[in-house]
Amino acid sequence: MSRQYDRSYELTIIPKDGETRTISALRVTFEITKSILSFPNLARITIYNPNKETLASLQKRFTSILLNAGYRGNVKLIFKGQIRNVFQSKEGPDRIITIYAGDGQQDWQNAIFNKTFTESVTISAAIEEVIASFKEITVGALQGLPLEADKLRGQTLSGSSKDVLDQFAEEYGFTWSIQDGEVVIVPFDEPLQGSEAVLISAVTGMINSPIVTEIGADVTTLLNPN
Repeated sequence: MSRQYDRSYELTIIPKDGETRTISALRVTFEITKSILSFPNLARITIYNPNKETLASLQKRFTSILLNAGYRGNVKLIFKGQIRNVFQSKEGPDRIITIYAGDGQQDWQNAIFNKTFTESVTISAAIEEVIASFKEITVGALQGLPLEADKLRGQTLSGSSKDVLDQFAEEYGFTWSIQDGEVVIVPFDEPLQGSEAVLISAVTGMINSPIVTEIGADVTTLLNPN
């Protein structure tokens, strides 16, 4: 990997009906939580002393946010989502804006699915139709779906799209999540096939030693955009 110095970032704000803005020179801090749960990945992004135009671009809920970060020559997307809430505060002479955003937030919160299926429809096809009910979220890697021969019992599925997907996941043994605006499905308790492994060691930025826990290990490392 590239050497870990000269940190760099780009924060892009994309209003639904306005000018896209990119911030790269202001002081910005962030905390991002990612998982393979069906709940949106979350970001808390703090901007110090933005101008009036930037403030105006952040006022509407579900405005899109892209955060690329890393080091000069190795800056990559580490969060993509939509604004949930924005708060303003003062700290001495500084005006501080704190953004809370969720990956796929608008679709996760609002998408609805209503359809009656016959027994001739495969389970995989039904799942893909539920995913298609999202307006903003696109289709990512779909691994571990039921076999094509598996047919859905005739039934009506009605409710929020996320809840319908949760029901399918529980019944057929897979995990679904939203990653950078894409629905990703993997078999329960298995990794995404074809993904490149990332080595974390003292050479690549690991701080102290891993701590083994009951469910895995806690590791602290310098920012690694990979």
